Amino acid sequence: MAASRAAAALQPRGPTSKLVLGCGSNVVDKFYPIRRWPKEGTKGYFLEESICSARVVGGVTLNHLVWARALGTPTGLLALQGTDENGVAIRQTLDDVGVDTSAIRVSDKFSTSLSHIFPSPGAERTILMAPASTANLDAKTMELEFGSVIRRRASMITTEISQVPLSGVLFLLHAARDAGFPSLLDVDISPEVALGPAQLGSSAELIECVTSASMVKLTAEAAEEVLGLVNPKLNGQTERSLEGLAQQLAEALHARLCVVTDGSRGLALALGRRKAQDQTSGSGGRRKAVHPVLVPGLKGISLVDFTGAGDAAFGAMVASLHAQGFPETADGLLSMGRIAAAAGAACVEVKGALPHPQKSVARVLQLAPEAQPLADAAALLDMGVSPSPDSTLSEAAAALVAGVKQRSPSVQAYARSLEEDVRALRTLSAGLTLHEKEDTIARVVELLAAAHTTTSKKTHIYTSGIGKSGLVAARLASSLRSISIRSSHVPATEFVHGDLGSLSRGDVLVCLSTSGRTSELIDVTRRVRVKGVDVIAMTANAASPLAQLADVHLHAKSAEPLGKVPARSIVVQEAVSNAIISAIAQATSLTMAQFLDNHPGGSIGQSSLATPSSTTTAPAARASSSPSPP
Repeated sequence: MAASRAAAALQPRGPTSKLVLGCGSNVVDKFYPIRRWPKEGTKGYFLEESICSARVVGGVTLNHLVWARALGTPTGLLALQGTDENGVAIRQTLDDVGVDTSAIRVSDKFSTSLSHIFPSPGAERTILMAPASTANLDAKTMELEFGSVIRRRASMITTEISQVPLSGVLFLLHAARDAGFPSLLDVDISPEVALGPAQLGSSAELIECVTSASMVKLTAEAAEEVLGLVNPKLNGQTERSLEGLAQQLAEALHARLCVVTDGSRGLALALGRRKAQDQTSGSGGRRKAVHPVLVPGLKGISLVDFTGAGDAAFGAMVASLHAQGFPETADGLLSMGRIAAAAGAACVEVKGALPHPQKSVARVLQLAPEAQPLADAAALLDMGVSPSPDSTLSEAAAALVAGVKQRSPSVQAYARSLEEDVRALRTLSAGLTLHEKEDTIARVVELLAAAHTTTSKKTHIYTSGIGKSGLVAARLASSLRSISIRSSHVPATEFVHGDLGSLSRGDVLVCLSTSGRTSELIDVTRRVRVKGVDVIAMTANAASPLAQLADVHLHAKSAEPLGKVPARSIVVQEAVSNAIISAIAQATSLTMAQFLDNHPGGSIGQSSLATPSSTTTAPAARASSSPSPP
């Protein structure tokens, strides 16, 4: 009975489901190792010949959203990004981990944020930020680009003081207040930097930002600066302890919750006095304040990379608030703080700021067992379902996940694969919300429909690939023929052994390659482009050599089992092939009668045979509908 109630409380995720929406830093970090940072007016030297040694996707808000998603919260990014390879890398990373990208606005008029990092041996690294289009997200742009999606899809807003103009941050905080849902603010840089070098806005705007958010998280240093701005009468007289500083801040900002972090000292959490009341037992119904709590830094942690620890902790608090709401007791504060500290510790034990797919959540549970409901919620999200807004997350998750865990390991693997297939297709479908995809699809249909047998053109479609992609390419050519498109499949290796002679100007070559780096296809593409042949590439990487060489690129992204085994990529390629067939059938007004003329054999042909009494009317009846993709 409990399981059935839990199942009723669950709903499938879709394009209209509610999300925690975040807006702020989403960047590609580029690392340039140097011998040392030069003094002003002098020369410096790179440490390595390659100059740029690594490119990593990150950013404060992006990290928040990825960690929150790993801990069971449906999240989505609001951003302006370019069509460049850096924007592609960010969107693919988010797709891989399940963060919704449908609200990202992509255009060649926008540019993607970059962070140029200059590490040098034995010294602090120097960072130069290039916020790009993120720096243009003022209040007016926020309303224009994201106003409607916030009102339709947001259940919570998370943002930062780092790269977004303060007027844009205020728009987000006010939108959350007006809609009646929480807003969370990470003060990632100090007020001195925000108002000085970063030039984000005025001190009045900054004060309004920190006093408008439901939850504010700051470092101890930034907390003291903020208190000085909000209440100049303090004259620098701030509390010495972390928990005292958190309480002083919560009262000054009138926030529901304030969090102050200070590296190895840990973090402190405090409720604002207007929200920090709970009913005590005893006569008179008196209330007492909930005291702030301190969560010390965890011991026994293997330090690998300090990057993003604070972001991971903030993401864990986002997940806690989403699942359980704002704490009302000291125990509730302590539980949230422990989960946040565990996430920060799990982050520093792996390289980079993003959670490790296998290790990080397991490590959070090891350090903070109270995070189990969040891990259960993450399992639900991976299965493609979310609790309904009026259900209890932990009860629904526990019931469903408990049922899954009772299955044998082989059945679990079987079910998990099916769920991942569904997730991959849902992500693929969500990508259609980007406007440039519509132009891409229209161009693909135009090129392939030119080979319809009823046209006077002699255009011919050739499909090609290697390995499993080659098998899908062969099926695509076969299905195209069944809807009257002149097409043939030629393995990539055969083209360079004489079959290049079959292609001529006006033909179209469709290349399938998950990586987009298949050398045979790249070579063939270069050769046929010279002959005036149009090339359509279907790959998982828009920045790959094959995608860059092609006239049109179709995105078919998926995560593979064990990272390498071709499985999900085949499902996605087949789905894109089906979509192509359906689009062409619609564009060419294909009728069922025409399809059956091409396919008289087998069970399909046999099912079309009419009885003698209906023979004269069957063709007209069949012509009234279009076939599904063969």
